Amino acid sequence: MRFLCLFCFCLPLLAWDVPANLSGNAVDVLRADADLERQVNRIIRGAGGAGTVGYAVPIHNRNATLCCGDVDICSLEDDDQWAGRRDGKRGRGTSDWLLVFLRYKDNQLDKLRLYSDNCPVDTGDIAVTWLDGADPGVSVTMLSNMIETMSNESRQGESLLGAIAMHADSSADDVLAGWARGDAHRDVRGAAIFWLGQSRGRFGFEILEELAFSEPDDKVRERVTFALDVSTVPEAKATLMTMAKEDESAEVRGQALLWLARRGGAEVEALIMENLNSGDENLAEKAVFALSQIPDGAGTARLQDLAVSHRNETVRTKALFWLVKQFGAEARETILHVLDNDPSERVQEQAVFALGQIKSEQTAADLADLARNHPSSRLRGKALFWLVKKGGETTRETVLSVLNDTEDGHIMEQAVFALSQIKSEAALKDLMVLAEKHESPKVRGKALFWLAQKAGKKIADQLSNAAENDPDTEVKIQAVFAISRLPEEERIPRLINLARNHKNVEVRKRAFFWLGQSKDPRALALIKETLEEE
Repeated sequence: MRFLCLFCFCLPLLAWDVPANLSGNAVDVLRADADLERQVNRIIRGAGGAGTVGYAVPIHNRNATLCCGDVDICSLEDDDQWAGRRDGKRGRGTSDWLLVFLRYKDNQLDKLRLYSDNCPVDTGDIAVTWLDGADPGVSVTMLSNMIETMSNESRQGESLLGAIAMHADSSADDVLAGWARGDAHRDVRGAAIFWLGQSRGRFGFEILEELAFSEPDDKVRERVTFALDVSTVPEAKATLMTMAKEDESAEVRGQALLWLARRGGAEVEALIMENLNSGDENLAEKAVFALSQIPDGAGTARLQDLAVSHRNETVRTKALFWLVKQFGAEARETILHVLDNDPSERVQEQAVFALGQIKSEQTAADLADLARNHPSSRLRGKALFWLVKKGGETTRETVLSVLNDTEDGHIMEQAVFALSQIKSEAALKDLMVLAEKHESPKVRGKALFWLAQKAGKKIADQLSNAAENDPDTEVKIQAVFAISRLPEEERIPRLINLARNHKNVEVRKRAFFWLGQSKDPRALALIKETLEEE
């Protein structure tokens, strides 16, 4: 009996295995129980509801490297999943084990960390209870039970499903299938669906195929299209093709088209065009995007044709957008053709935007030409905007020449705005001259407004002068508004002066209005005094 007691006393001292890639200052090793979940809960309760438990199970994909970015050693104690340090000894290669770390706080799972055994992990000063010899099937059951306790808003359910999928145990197949088919939140179902496609081979594909044609929730079927795309089963493409042709939801069909497009091929291209011409505008937009995703620019010619000649202006607009997004300067000739020939101002506006996205001196010259000569004042204004966004040495001169050569009020206002976006002292001086001397009241008023936004205190005297002396009442009022944007030490005295002394009643009213927005005691005193006089 004494021998047995001595043996029991020695049990905790037995050296059970700790993974070679795991290091730290406080790792306590125990043998895993058959009831892993109860054991984990007992350990956490005994630690006051907080602690970290770890164990290893065979990993599903031996070529996987679950690590933390490009660091050499991952840090378990850091709250950042990707934290670690470098020591120049990073090891990679195949892996045999998945390391699972469950960190608890207040008796609830706080963080889940997963590493492969080809990734060095330092637990630091975190006290870890390591459970050696954990049964993978028991682990799968425990992790699945944990998901049951999560709220719909919790992202941990999705993470736990990822952990289950990395187990090299057949029980993971049925658990993932159960969550994918079940009535849980669609985000949790979506995670299970993804892992079925990504990691569970033909078994996973068969579940996905079932869901593709029987699942009533459109959003869930959208998740199925992505899972089919990542599946390595050859028949997955055919199932995606069927969904793209026949699914009742335009969203699902469009999503299937997108994943197919990234595979490329004449059959896929033909299917995209079939959907594009189906008459459903939402689906047509998705089909245009899908064309832009075909590898190696194979969809370029199709996009060019659509931008130039498709009967639907939404399709032409989207084709221009993706054409320039994917192919840059190669799209220039098509864009210019649209600007010369398309009857829709909406499409032409998209073409001006597209020119503004191409970084070249050639397109800057194109925009300058449009700003000077296009018959639409709206498009000329858009050209000015994108020209300024592109920058360049001659931009300021172009904006001023457009302003000085037009009598169109809209173009004038757009030119003043464009000038205000140029970050240079010369452009600021131009605005000051316009605010003081331009013959158009609208130009003077807009220049004052943008000066107040750009220069503030530096042009306070000019604003007051405009409020006092400009011949146009609207410009005076615009000057009062600009003054109201100044810092308080400049704003309040100037507004008080205008409210007390200005000869123009409208200007005085506007000054009082802006004083009324202030809590400054000087402003409140003037308002009270004026009311008492009345």
